[in-house]
Amino acid sequence: MTNPLTLGKCPYCKKELKSSVVKKLAESENIIKLETINNDLEFLLSPHSNEEEGEKVIIELGEELRRRRVARGETIKEVADKLALKSSEIFFVEEGRIKNGTAPFRAYVEYTYYNGISIKEMYLLVEKREENI
Repeated sequence: MTNPLTLGKCPYCKKELKSSVVKKLAESENIIKLETINNDLEFLLSPHSNEEEGEKVIIELGEELRRRRVARGETIKEVADKLALKSSEIFFVEEGRIKNGTAPFRAYVEYTYYNGISIKEMYLLVEKREENI
C-alpha cells in the first residue's frame, strides 16, 4: 500500500517543493514542449503495425537511450539526479524491463526528452533500425 500524497512535498524525491528551483520556460519553448507532448500522446494512442512486438521495441528503445548516455560519458546516477528520477528507474528503462521491477511511464518520457528527441522520433528510429537488420 502506498502512502498518500503530502502537500508541499515532491512525490518522487520527497523534498520540500518550496525549496525547489523551477526553470521558467520562454513562451515559445513552452508551446513547443506542449506540442511535442501532444504529438507523442497521439502517436502512442494510435495503432501500430508491430504492436505484438512491444516488448522487443521497449528493449531496443532502452538500448538506444543507454548508447546515447554512454556516448555523453554520463552515469546512470548523473542522469537520474538531473531528471529527479531514481537510478533504478533509469536502469529499468535502459534494460527494457516491463516485468518484476519496472520504470514508470514518466521515466520513459523524461529520459527520452532529456536526449533531445520525442517519443515518436525515438520509436521511429528504433523501428527503422529494426527494418535494416
